[in-house]
Amino acid sequence: MKTKSVFPLSLMRNLLGTLGTMLTMVLLGLGLSTPAQAVIVGSPASDGNCFPFGCAFIAGPSTRYQQVYDDAALGGPITISEIRFFLNIAGRLNSGTYTLRLSHSANPVDALDTLSFGNNVGSDDALFGVFVLTGGPAPATLSFVGAPFAYDGLGDLLLDIQVAGISHAGLSSSYDARNDDAGGLFSRVHDFGTGFEGYGLVTEFTQATQAPEPATLALLGVGLAALGFARRSRAA
Repeated sequence: MKTKSVFPLSLMRNLLGTLGTMLTMVLLGLGLSTPAQAVIVGSPASDGNCFPFGCAFIAGPSTRYQQVYDDAALGGPITISEIRFFLNIAGRLNSGTYTLRLSHSANPVDALDTLSFGNNVGSDDALFGVFVLTGGPAPATLSFVGAPFAYDGLGDLLLDIQVAGISHAGLSSSYDARNDDAGGLFSRVHDFGTGFEGYGLVTEFTQATQAPEPATLALLGVGLAALGFARRSRAA
């Protein structure tokens, strides 16, 4: 025996219309989630370079590599959650523990302190991540995903790489670079060998896609459940 809905038909129609509007707004909101933002500094590459990931050190201890990026080349604020480098010459990676840090550089492009690396580090120096490279074939894209760093677009950006326990076996590998012709986009200092001003790796900085807020997802779930209930009631 069927039971009649306790809701008046007019009220049911109003409820369905309201829920439909709410769901449309939620779905539009989901579609407008912040897209991934990425900026590549130094492309197109003019060459490849094996420092600091892909070759046996030539001179010095090979424990520190710093690269500074011009603020104009970065194009404005970005919350960096991933750093990528692109393979130029296939070979093998170094082995070692790589600690990556980010800050607003204390010194600009082509003016890094080559004797005291600590003088280049900004006051907002932050750990991006600690990564262990175990050798093996160099990937087409060498990607590091770490703790988000909020770069405000004001001042040059410093990537500070500290290396422990470095070793290399087999063929060297190189990643896209500008060697002596960076045109003010970036420069570097390191204790791997030579090549500072006008040198550096082509680098992509990426901001992850913003996920929908949990409250939005919950609203979507409640709306779907209410629609299902309303439809069952109308059919009863």
